[in-house]
Amino acid sequence: MRFERFGGSYQLVIQDLAGLRDACELDDTLWVATSAPTNAYRGNADFLQLLDGDADGRVRSAEVRAAINWYLDRIEGLDSAGGPADALPIAAISARDAVGAEILESCRFILGVQDLSGVETVDLKTIQKALAGVGSRLINGDGIAIAEAAEDSALAQALRDALVCTGGTSGVGGRLGLTRDQFLNFFGQLPAFLAWHKRDAEAGQDILPLGPETAKLAAHLDEHAAALDRFFAASAVVAYDAQAQGPLAGIDPQRRPLSTDDASAMAAYLLSLPLAAPNPSGALALDGTDINPAFRPWFKTLADRIVRPLLGEETHSLTTEQWQRVKSAFYAYRTHMNSKPALNFEAVPVERLEDWAAQADALRAGMEAIFKEEERVAALIKKIENVKKLLLLHRHLIPFANNYVSFPDMYAGGRRAFFEQGSLVMDQRHFNFCLQVTDLKAHMAQAQNSSLFVLYVEIAPPGQPPVTLAVPVTSGSKQNLAVGKRGVFYDIDNRQYDARIVNLIENPVSIWEALCMPFVKLWRSAEGKIEKWSGSAETQLQKGFDDSLKAPAPAAAPNALSKFSGTGPLVGLGVVTAALGSSFAFITKTLSGIGWGQVVLAVLGGALVVVLPVSTVAFMKLRKQDLSALLEGSGWAINARMRLDRKQRHFFTHRARFPKEAAGTPRKRLRGWVLALGLLLVALAYGIRLWH
Repeated sequence: MRFERFGGSYQLVIQDLAGLRDACELDDTLWVATSAPTNAYRGNADFLQLLDGDADGRVRSAEVRAAINWYLDRIEGLDSAGGPADALPIAAISARDAVGAEILESCRFILGVQDLSGVETVDLKTIQKALAGVGSRLINGDGIAIAEAAEDSALAQALRDALVCTGGTSGVGGRLGLTRDQFLNFFGQLPAFLAWHKRDAEAGQDILPLGPETAKLAAHLDEHAAALDRFFAASAVVAYDAQAQGPLAGIDPQRRPLSTDDASAMAAYLLSLPLAAPNPSGALALDGTDINPAFRPWFKTLADRIVRPLLGEETHSLTTEQWQRVKSAFYAYRTHMNSKPALNFEAVPVERLEDWAAQADALRAGMEAIFKEEERVAALIKKIENVKKLLLLHRHLIPFANNYVSFPDMYAGGRRAFFEQGSLVMDQRHFNFCLQVTDLKAHMAQAQNSSLFVLYVEIAPPGQPPVTLAVPVTSGSKQNLAVGKRGVFYDIDNRQYDARIVNLIENPVSIWEALCMPFVKLWRSAEGKIEKWSGSAETQLQKGFDDSLKAPAPAAAPNALSKFSGTGPLVGLGVVTAALGSSFAFITKTLSGIGWGQVVLAVLGGALVVVLPVSTVAFMKLRKQDLSALLEGSGWAINARMRLDRKQRHFFTHRARFPKEAAGTPRKRLRGWVLALGLLLVALAYGIRLWH
């Protein structure tokens, strides 16, 4: 095994098959990552789905090991120095187990049917073309038989009829066909339906009490039969308890008044009431005089076409016993209908159904041949899927391992790790390390441990929900970076989106910024106090000036300065100026007695007293900066520290250079300033020497 040091940790070098074997032998604690969300990776979706064996949206180290071992078990004789490639040599496929033998057989079959028998390699494009070709065939391995797949015309028609009766199942490409169970169910229920149909054709008065109209009138009876049952039950209660008549009639004395303009509301109210008010006699006149108007049309048909034909034309009322006799008259009919098979056999002429029943054995044999061919093709497709799996691993496994087991791509300036999303352009800088964030609050809580200055930027791809990115600032300074600042984001495919800072974590970006931060804070504090003092002084000065213009000067001054107070603020200003001049003279006289070297040393010593602890703390904090906290905030399990060196800091965050020969650029201006500063320092040194 060979390791290299990246970002403060030692990582396995994986460049070939030997590196993959080393990864499987290496302890999990020496892998950079042991778990990661699948959606964190850019790359081939089929490959990522293949790694996520349990489809839980995460790729774990055990799943990566299983994929590596499966791949290595199917490969032999391949040059160990061979990296990822689109094509796999047929000779490198191992047939030492059943799966490998099937893969080898499938490769040769695929190349043969596509007239590529002389080709010695297989690739994903060839596999995808083969799968597409199989999917468009009449027998495509989806286990669903279609009429067009039947060579016999009778079998094809029987299949169509069975499809109509069962409803069928949608297969590959949306084609409607039959599964084996549906076809067997069709022939299993066909004899029962034909027997039922014969009984139905021979049905007499016992099954059809009202003749051919029985089915229609039975459906009419069922429409409000429950309401009539409730009437007879309520009448029985009223016969025993007369006081229950009002409540059982359904009339609520507390009801809200009905609007006479709303016909639908009145109709709905009638439907909410009972079919008829209960009465102690429990009889209901067939003329409909006692019937709720909403039910009268239904009741009239019931009386004229069902009750009187069954009970006699001289029947004028309906009692609960008579109502039970009416319902019982339909019992044989309902039993007959319930015995009818569930499939929709009525959609096919009965004569054709009788033909299919007579040819049942031959039709079953023909369909069984179709389904066996479906199974054979399905097995072939499964083998082709294993070929596809092998090719996906052959193409993507080594690059993936270098973004999971080790992270060299992240530390290489010319490459991008699979989990990087693109580049942010903002505040005259490029920010090249961008990670997707799914839970902003949780990510910020974890990213606090990184000691990095982190921007949280929201982008909005067209037609998609907004996406949040975590972007560390690794060089330069904060400058104008603040919530609300806008920029543009370029994804890996160079598509551009608007970007806006929605949150940030503030930490020193560089040692220079860390050194300046205490002085900036002091200056801000002093600036605030100066503004406060100047505001107060301005107010007092204005008040004194106004008072001096309005009030006369006092007759006698209590002290030496009071004699000037009557002359106005100009004299006060002169006194202040004189005091400042005296102070300056004292400082000059004091410094003149000290050697210039001592002055310089004193100034440097004072600066070191402030700068040394600040720079030490800043250096330690910058050394603690760790990108792994940003990955962990996005759901990764990271073992290694991910520190940044100077080269990487300036790759992740850098400014574009002006054209070398362009005029007026900061580089040309800087040369002039450097020259002027050099001359000034020389003149200052010469003057100090003369003065000393």
